[in-house]
Amino acid sequence: MEKNLSGQKNYKDILNIIFQQIFGIFLIGYLFFFLIDQIFDNFVSNFINLNYILAIVIISGILLILIKDNDDKLVTENQEKNSWKFSILAFFLGLIAAILIFVKIMSLGIVLSIIISILSGVLIWLISYLLLDNSQNDLK
Repeated sequence: MEKNLSGQKNYKDILNIIFQQIFGIFLIGYLFFFLIDQIFDNFVSNFINLNYILAIVIISGILLILIKDNDDKLVTENQEKNSWKFSILAFFLGLIAAILIFVKIMSLGIVLSIIISILSGVLIWLISYLLLDNSQNDLK
């Protein structure tokens, strides 16, 4: 991350870190609560509305994409070698999410379920790829 002349991180870097943490924590929490809710038949939904957590995940993901710094960064050979691994992982995360969403909302109708699951899968794929690629850049 770039620092200004006084050696401090600028506000975009700080917001980027904050939204990465919020997105990651709430996404893992949402997936965990959703899984428990599905296994034990509304066990979590009796106490917490999972839509609020999902809204936080979506908003923080959108803000993370908007704030992401796209300055001219040098791409090393190591990053180029790992970029295909990240794109494949992100693709499979999106595909698995699309299948799960399709199965859960199939009662809405086949056409609407397919459209919603494809759009959700693509969004999850893009956000996953951006986050995985960004975390790889931060490690280098």
